Amino acid sequence: MRIINKERGDTLTEVMFATAVAALVIVLALAAMNRSFSYTQMALENTLVRQSMDMQAEMLRFARDQYKEDPTGNDGKLWRDVVAQAKSSASSFGTCYNKDPDQALGMPDDSFYITIDGDDLDVQSDTSDFIRPETSADIGQGLWVEAVNGSERQGVTYLDLHIRACWEPPYSGPYATLGTIVRLYYEDN
Repeated sequence: MRIINKERGDTLTEVMFATAVAALVIVLALAAMNRSFSYTQMALENTLVRQSMDMQAEMLRFARDQYKEDPTGNDGKLWRDVVAQAKSSASSFGTCYNKDPDQALGMPDDSFYITIDGDDLDVQSDTSDFIRPETSADIGQGLWVEAVNGSERQGVTYLDLHIRACWEPPYSGPYATLGTIVRLYYEDN
């Protein structure tokens, strides 16, 4: 009698090759998921920073409008403070200011940000209050405003308000920056 062995198994080489291919697929999938997560996180941070920039713009518009109504009131004074901060040109876009890399991203000279103090708006231009953003830029944390003088025609003047943000992105690389310019016209009262 002859016994025929029809059972056949995988060799050790085939098992190792299959394991290596599976490991490669898993590593590639995890890398793709990590990259996708970083892009999603960056998109969220961009949205949050854009909202903070829009809030700065709205507070500046509000201060300008209050100045039109009552130049001597608190918010009218705020607009006068903003006008007093104006300079001839803004810093170059995309620049982050590292005065102390372990502590803060500094604001450029003659820049400020606006905060809400109870019912009043307040201009902050003290760079010692400016702290490094934890995740994305926010008011007083990697976000600042630079006022640039415009021209005057028939008693109407304008300011170009450069609202800038700088923060560390969720992935390695250069600082993330965002900026916008808001032009506000006003009449000297």
